[in-house]
Order: sequence, then structure tokens, then C-alpha cells
Amino acid sequence: ICCSADEKFDGTYHTNVVVRNNGSCTYIPPGIFKSTCKIDITWFPFDDQRCKMKFGSWTYDGNQIDLQLSSVKGGDLSTYITNGEWELIGELYAEFFIPSLSVELEYST
Repeated sequence: ICCSADEKFDGTYHTNVVVRNNGSCTYIPPGIFKSTCKIDITWFPFDDQRCKMKFGSWTYDGNQIDLQLSSVKGGDLSTYITNGEWELIGELYAEFFIPSLSVELEYST
């Protein structure tokens, strides 16, 4: 995740990679992602807030990565706790394509 709010994220949890006879590989690492949201309270208490999470890769481009939610319904709300401060009014996710990226780095000594 780009600009993560969680400093303790550890992606080293051991997970098997499924390798098929055509050379394709599937790797599904578990993860819980935390992010902050910019809010606009101009129309408080009648405001709606939209929060976005942006994922990217320094190593692979869109031809090599297919990010998907584990459910077509959206995120996992099994630990969601309702409260009197705000209400979750919906979930939305979008499938996206990451175009080829080219990053040039120069090192001088």
C-alpha cells in the first residue's frame, strides 16, 4: 500500500506459492492494511467521507499483477464495530490496471 498508516506491517509471513505447469504462479499473502483519510466537514453533520487505498509495486507492472478482493461483496467487515460517531454507508472497490512503469535510478560514488 502506498502511504501506509501502519508502521508495523510485516509482509514476511510464510505463505506457499502455487506454481502451475504453464509457468504461472499464484501468491496470496495475508495482510491487514491501515490507512488514514482526509475528511471534509464543511457540511457537518450531513457530510459523507470517501476513503481510498492505493496499491502499487516497485517490481512488477500491470501485466504481471492482478490485485483482487477475496470477496465480490467488498472488504471483510467481520470485525467492524458500529458506533455513534459515524456510520458505514457503503463499500466500493474498483478493478484497475497498472500500466508499465519504468523507473531509472542513478547512483554516483
